[in-house]
Amino acid sequence: MLLETLVRWLCRILLPNHTRGWLDYHAVWEDEADPPRLLWVHCHGMERWGLPNVEMVDVPEDLRGYAHGIMLEIVGYMKREKPIGSDEHGGGLLVAGDQRGYHQFTARAAPPRAVPDHDGMLRIVDYEEPVKAGFPHRLMAMHLCAVADTMKRPSKQEPLYRRSVEISPGEPAQSLEDKPKEGGNPGNALSWEGLGNCLCELGRVEEGLRCVEEAVARFPSWAREFQKGIRKEVAAMPGAPEDPWFQFWLDLDIPAVYAAARAPNLA
Repeated sequence: MLLETLVRWLCRILLPNHTRGWLDYHAVWEDEADPPRLLWVHCHGMERWGLPNVEMVDVPEDLRGYAHGIMLEIVGYMKREKPIGSDEHGGGLLVAGDQRGYHQFTARAAPPRAVPDHDGMLRIVDYEEPVKAGFPHRLMAMHLCAVADTMKRPSKQEPLYRRSVEISPGEPAQSLEDKPKEGGNPGNALSWEGLGNCLCELGRVEEGLRCVEEAVARFPSWAREFQKGIRKEVAAMPGAPEDPWFQFWLDLDIPAVYAAARAPNLA
């Protein structure tokens, strides 16, 4: 608590226009488990600029810090660029300017609570989801993926990608011809691919390639373009690479992988 207070005052002095120095962030247990595991993460202080405070609900305990980071970016945007109102969509690159997919969310008017000074909050939910949807699984999954992508060591990446696909496993695409919007992450394919690639780098090739297949089934249009690039790159090499990851992409039968992944859903 003392450290948080010191950071806030330093921000007020060094970065007086930044929200970090003026907002309080609270994380309150809200489930009935024993011990509790889900948090209501919210802020106070946005009224200083005539803006609503922001909340996330049902946040798993281990994702508290990441929820805090997402909220910092959202409230910073609201103060710096323009307000976000109820039923408005938002998103962007909240971790790095070159991240592979966009964060996407919708703001909803939070239901009133029997707690003083907590009315009028905006609840952050997944894109186009209703207020009762609760925790934004897809938004958090994209955030964990983007954070993992910034790391150099596969051993550091693996737990983030793995947690991402745990909270948002996604499903195979509805069609082989699906073409998501630029910056999309259909079925959390980017995390599946990231997990697969880092497992291959760690020497767990068979497990890694199974994860890459999950990405292919969720994002077949990306897989087709990526395979074309790999084949073109290999064609320019003096000899075919023996690396199993390269061989996987060279030999990959995308329709077959997609059909196998869809089969349980069609049974």
